Amino acid sequence: MNQLRRLTATFATWATLPPRLALGIVFIAHGAQKVFGSFGGPGLAKWTSLAQLAPFPLRPTCYELGADAVGEFIGGILILLGLFTRLGAFIICCAM
Repeated sequence: MNQLRRLTATFATWATLPPRLALGIVFIAHGAQKVFGSFGGPGLAKWTSLAQLAPFPLRPTCYELGADAVGEFIGGILILLGLFTRLGAFIICCAM
C-alpha cells in the first residue's frame, strides 16, 4: 500500500510537468513580445501607445497595458519554474 501511494504521488507530480512547461513557455514568449520586443513584438513603449487604437468603447490606459504585458511575462516565469504557480496562474488570468 505504501509503495502504491509513493507511485501515485510521483505520477501526480510528474503529470503536471508537460502542461506547466508548455504554458510557461507560451506566456513567457507572449509577454516578452510585449515587454522587450522579442520575436518581432512591439515592445513596451509601442504596446502601451496602442491604447488610443483600441476599437472598444472602454480604452485601457498605458498603465493597464503595461501591467498586462509584465503580468504575462512574470506569470509565465512563475508557472514555468513551478514557484507560486497559483499566484502565477492568477496573474495570467487577470491579464487574459
